[in-house]
Amino acid sequence: MKNKLSTASLCILLAFLLSACGESKISNQPPQVFIADLQIQQEQLQIQLQIRNINLEAMLNSQISFKFKLAGIDVFNGDKLLNLSLDSKGTEQISWVGTPNTGAMKLLQRLGDGSLKSLDYHLTGQFVSGTKGKKSDIKQAGKVFAVPGKPGHFRLAGISGNTRLNHDRASGSAGH
Repeated sequence: MKNKLSTASLCILLAFLLSACGESKISNQPPQVFIADLQIQQEQLQIQLQIRNINLEAMLNSQISFKFKLAGIDVFNGDKLLNLSLDSKGTEQISWVGTPNTGAMKLLQRLGDGSLKSLDYHLTGQFVSGTKGKKSDIKQAGKVFAVPGKPGHFRLAGISGNTRLNHDRASGSAGH
């Protein structure tokens, strides 16, 4: 009898614990924003953003404004504004194409021809959810590298605050 009671209690406990493992309702979280692609097309620069909604609710009629800097130089004059709608748990890729500032274009050309190994980048901006009107800041930093064998194409590597590179910079060492 005692063994049957222990087994029943264990089954109930397991059922309760497993029910807690189900998908929780994620809501009211800012989307994840990444630069998916950066390339020169004639004298224009295309920035492709990948935006992922991690919520179980759609983010309709939303906007993202952003500013992009290379080595401390504004790539474009002013903030750029893009409109979008994101399905729940959806991912969208949106592009902005425009004429970059001369200094930024020269840096990218030097990066492309191998004169520079990498460039620091900063992406800042704001996402405004059209559904709830909630504003979320966007802040990213990292390095831009030329893609070997693909002239005018660049890849980006983000750097979080916990990376060794940032720790070495803060402590003044060269990262050796």
